[in-house]
Amino acid sequence: PEGLEDCSITDFFDTMFTALPHKILMPAKFDESVDVLRNRFMDKRDENYVFKPRYHKRIPADGFPHYASAIWEKIITNRDLDLPTQQELLAQYRCDEILNAAYAEFMTGIKPFQRPIESGKVVDELGERMQSYLVEALAAFDKNASRYHQQVYQRKREEMLAKCHATLHVLFLGQLKNLHKRATQQFGNILQERMTGATYDFLQVVTEARAVVLDAFNAGAKVLAILLENTDWTIEDTREQLEEDLSEIAAQRRVDEINKMIGTFEKTIRKDVDELVGLHLNEAKPDLWKSIFNGYKQVEEEAEAKLTERAERFGAGESEQKDCAIRLRRRGWECLSKKVCDELADNMVLVKLRNRLEEKFRYDEQGLPRVWKPEDDMDSHFQQAKDEVSRGGRRRHCY
Repeated sequence: PEGLEDCSITDFFDTMFTALPHKILMPAKFDESVDVLRNRFMDKRDENYVFKPRYHKRIPADGFPHYASAIWEKIITNRDLDLPTQQELLAQYRCDEILNAAYAEFMTGIKPFQRPIESGKVVDELGERMQSYLVEALAAFDKNASRYHQQVYQRKREEMLAKCHATLHVLFLGQLKNLHKRATQQFGNILQERMTGATYDFLQVVTEARAVVLDAFNAGAKVLAILLENTDWTIEDTREQLEEDLSEIAAQRRVDEINKMIGTFEKTIRKDVDELVGLHLNEAKPDLWKSIFNGYKQVEEEAEAKLTERAERFGAGESEQKDCAIRLRRRGWECLSKKVCDELADNMVLVKLRNRLEEKFRYDEQGLPRVWKPEDDMDSHFQQAKDEVSRGGRRRHCY
């Protein structure tokens, strides 16, 4: 108390300690020691006499009960001491025993759920089953602990509930995590299954797949909702995170599909360019390069038109469609350039010229094999074929 901060217990109390021999093992010495101890209460001449005059508070005998009661009331109401009653001490001890027994039974019930959840599985009807074990544990605690001091009982019941909730919360979060994982995997599988062929609508597939997995997640989360009473737990954060993850998966899949689409059109252009360049180089007409360029532009425009149509089904805006078209043109031009360079390599040109020479010399204008007669001028036909092939060769190298 204020003003007595430097005081010690010896300023207010005289303390003495004594020990008695064992009553059964040393009965004689026990009796002797008891006689000595008795003198402290009976013999005023004893130096350790208990009832010394200086201890007297001038309290009449008939007023002592009231005096002692007032002192005890002061002790009980002193917040600094906060001394529990014997009833409270008993209640604390017994409620702790009952709590531990009920919690052990509770853990026995939920233990089979822990390993599956830790391994990533979704446990069906987990919420109802966990709620059932929680209710049973609280009922067992209430049945045996409610007979004791009510304040202690209520406090221990809150401790019991908090302890069970802490254990259930781990399973609750694990189940949500597994539901989230299953939903993202299911979403990816649905996209993989439905995005086949060239006619699927990307936005429609994504919308339908999102609805399916969110419904499945909500159904699983609804089973857990029974545990949300009297807690601050929520499934909204996990649901929002799932929606964000689905959007990221869809966005990445969209990028992959657009790249795949551009790659498909690139293969188409490469095939058409190979046929186009090979055909015109073999013919080697005067308008060779103009024909190749015009043919390439037609191939490119057809591919771009199909690309734009497909890109719209991916939800691509005008700007993104232009970017895709630019990427396709660049790849198409690379295909054309590479094909022309390959075809105009020295060894390839020699092969083509030789084949062209043989074709002109051995076949007539109608493409029929020539039938040589003794009077035919083979040298002039050969020279004519050679000159024509030479002119075609010069046109090839004008690239």
